[in-house]
Amino acid sequence: MRARGLIVALLVLLLSAGFIGPSSADTSFTIDTTLPFDEIVTNTCSGETIEFIGQDHIVIAVDVSTDSYHFKFHANGQLTGDVLAPILQPGVYSANQTEDQEQTVSMGNDIYNLVTTFVAVNHVNPKVNMKLITELQINFNAKTLVKSHTNAQCEVLP
Repeated sequence: MRARGLIVALLVLLLSAGFIGPSSADTSFTIDTTLPFDEIVTNTCSGETIEFIGQDHIVIAVDVSTDSYHFKFHANGQLTGDVLAPILQPGVYSANQTEDQEQTVSMGNDIYNLVTTFVAVNHVNPKVNMKLITELQINFNAKTLVKSHTNAQCEVLP
């Protein structure tokens, strides 16, 4: 009995001194957010300046292990686009997106740049549709997501 008491006392001493600790289990978290979208871009096919307004609902499920972050990304967005120039034309464009991605990122890369794409359809002239390429940043330590910027890419159709 006395040996058992010594072992328990030694374990309590080691725990309190920080020499050993409970096992560090893998953790996980979810970022579930709706990002407002209000961007002005130029369609290089048509020369139009377009303002896209809407929202992008994003869910990112992250599993954290001792050496990596594994995440599943889901986005669902809806935008409307008004041509501002050369002539004001409300509601000419719409852009919808449903996108899924899965990635594994090495530990130490605590901020990860993620690219997601909307297809923007011109309802007046579908020959000048375009892609909206949005860059996001996941901060694994802060458990946050921010939109950094959006670029437009012309999609010329025959």
